[in-house]
Amino acid sequence: AFYPHPSGHPNAGSAQVKLSAPNLTRFPGFASAKLRETVVGPGDVLFLPNHWWHQFEQPFEQTASLNVWSYEAPDTPPVSLRDKRMRGIAIQNFMEAKMVEL
Repeated sequence: AFYPHPSGHPNAGSAQVKLSAPNLTRFPGFASAKLRETVVGPGDVLFLPNHWWHQFEQPFEQTASLNVWSYEAPDTPPVSLRDKRMRGIAIQNFMEAKMVEL
């Protein structure tokens, strides 16, 4: 529904559809896309799962964003055995530490 650019294209991994002004004639499947909108405030963290399509806007001058990609070690326990609260805290702590480094 988001019509990704083909491999080898300079924008590979990005959508061809401009979310703020989609061309439904060129990209008719986008009409069935389910979009969500949120506002992230001071101190908030937004977690997007791997491979989720997203677009963000930073309408204020004093705004910062940080992207972190992580890979799990081969010996990581399965998701069903992990404490999700602790994982969330670890992600938040990591992001806060990176923001301090800025």
